[in-house]
Amino acid sequence: MKIYFDEQDVANAICVYVADLEGIRPESVQIEFQFDEDDGVSCQVSANHRNVLYYEQQISDAIGFYLEEIHRFSS
Repeated sequence: MKIYFDEQDVANAICVYVADLEGIRPESVQIEFQFDEDDGVSCQVSANHRNVLYYEQQISDAIGFYLEEIHRFSS
């Protein structure tokens, strides 16, 4: 089975993941995607008055969490 995610799906996954970690609502999480030739894709995450930079591994973790928690996929 193939699953296709667009940018909004990835954004939703990160918001749900961070909200779970911080104990807040997903709507309270703000993100901004970034690309750097050396580091690749990353995401600036703002939640609970903190800013954290998520790199590809953290984004992948967020997508896995999202698939398990929201769509009930088993990893």
